[in-house]
Amino acid sequence: MQKIFIVLLAVPLAVNSCNNKKKNNCEGVICTQMFAAVNVTVTDKDGNKPALSDHYTINTETNDTLRFNSDGWPDGAYTVIDDSYVSRMYNRTIPFRFIGMQGAAIVVDELYTISADCCHISKKSGKETVTID
Repeated sequence: MQKIFIVLLAVPLAVNSCNNKKKNNCEGVICTQMFAAVNVTVTDKDGNKPALSDHYTINTETNDTLRFNSDGWPDGAYTVIDDSYVSRMYNRTIPFRFIGMQGAAIVVDELYTISADCCHISKKSGKETVTID
């Protein structure tokens, strides 16, 4: 008898989550504990990973400038965007531009298309590795 009760309780919860997603409403959606990030690795033509003096991402729809700490990533790896931004783009796809600087010179200028559901961001297009001169 307990098994039937559990199944009957789970069905309305699943239906409710699906209905919320169809309306682009994220209220009541249960997300995993995963934290997603889109990264880019910057190399030179010899395969070295030169450090960028500055890096940031621009939401090309709003011109918001986003800065992410890349500490903890391997040398040459930089965050383009991560799940900390998902609440500003629920159920949408947005173009972003990643800018990397060495001194006053822009050495990386790459376009990324990023989508989000109610929980996580994901890359739709954009380079994983950028080679600079």
